[in-house]
This record gives sequence, structure tokens and C-alpha cells, in this order.
Amino acid sequence: LIALAVRDGYERIIVVGGDGTLNRTITEIIKLGANEKIVVGILPAGTCNDFARAIGLKHLTGAVIKNIISEGKVKKIDIGLMNGEYFINNSGFGRSYENFVNKSSSFKTLLSFKPIHLTAEWNDGQLKGSFLMLLVCNAPYFSGGFHFSKKPRINDGLLDIYFVKPVSKINLVLKFAKGKFGMPIADRDITYIKTNKIEVTTENSVFPQVDGEPPKPEGATKISFDIAKEKINFLMLN
Repeated sequence: LIALAVRDGYERIIVVGGDGTLNRTITEIIKLGANEKIVVGILPAGTCNDFARAIGLKHLTGAVIKNIISEGKVKKIDIGLMNGEYFINNSGFGRSYENFVNKSSSFKTLLSFKPIHLTAEWNDGQLKGSFLMLLVCNAPYFSGGFHFSKKPRINDGLLDIYFVKPVSKINLVLKFAKGKFGMPIADRDITYIKTNKIEVTTENSVFPQVDGEPPKPEGATKISFDIAKEKINFLMLN
């Protein structure tokens, strides 16, 4: 459908769905070399709608539909890259492949986290240690409104990166319980950096994902995250 829209000269593509559908749409637009010609919009109708939430679209109403389709303003925004895969909202790792396949609950997923030994290098720094998860953000929200901070911006040319240090399972559950009430999760157990590119090497295979999409089953031990050279024209609320 996207290929047909590009071929036939359509100027706007509105995604009715969530982060995964938006990811697939933008990936296809970029692969077709149409990211400078097409304007993309989102009507939140997915599971988590975290990117829509980041731009102020929490609920799908008639007024929102009218605003986005006919009155929304166009803004050029960043796109992230994880080992060559595009992401608009976030990427990272920590969950096991089985958690993705079995669609485990958030609580069960938290209890399954194990320390990951890694080395991270970026423009002006290096970090070595064990961490339960790594989240690389282009926009702040994940898993239905959870967030470490509201700092991430979609057009600053930088990624906001959060390393979660090993803590007890009870501590971890309590941290994420705060997120259920809309509170930021970041605290002294979170290491935060901001950069345009970072390379991570892990001792054992991890399963990095983009925008909540299932990861590749073979996993990876070398993962690079950076800002793509391509931008996307996006429809925003007035």
C-alpha cells in the first residue's frame, strides 16, 4: 500500500495504529527514498501508542482526527538506527527472546531480567559494567506511558540513553510501579547519557528491539545506536 501511495504521488500517509505499525510505515517510506516527499501522521489505535503520546495524542477523537488530517502542522523529526533498523520511538534490550515470543506480562518480564555484562562507547565516553536493561530513546515513553524522564526530544539530533543497574527484583518492580502513576522511573540506579551515537558490546547475546517489534531470534553481541541521516516529515497537533 505504501509503495502504491508513493508511486501514485500521494503526499500524506496517516497511520491508524500504534508504534509498530508506525515503525513499519516509516521504514518502508525511507527504503523507497520517499521520506522528503511524504508527510506522515498517526491516529493512536495501537497497543501502547507511546510515540503518539509523546506528541500529545493520548486519545482518538473526532477533533483529533480533523486536526491531524486537515490542520496539523508539518515538523521534520529524527529517526534512530539500531544495527541498520530504523526506530522512531525507542530501541534497546534486556528482555529475553522468549518474553517477546510468549508475549509475557510486564510483571513477568521484569522478574526475568538478568544482569548483562557490557561495554559502551560513545563520542566522549566509555562505560563498563553489568546492567539489567538498556533503553535508547528518541521519544520519552515506552510500554504504555512508562518513562525514565521527559527529556528526550524528537528533533534535537540526539539519543537519550538509560542503563538500568542491577537491583533486587522487588526494587525493580517498585521502580516500574511508579510509572503506573505517570511518575518518572529515573533515579540513582539509572545511568543516563545523551549522544548522537553509541556502540555497545555484550558478553552474551541479547535481543535488541525497535519500537516494540519482535527482535531477531539469533540475537546480537555488538549493537550500534545512532541518529539516521534521513528525517521524516511528521504531522503534529497545532
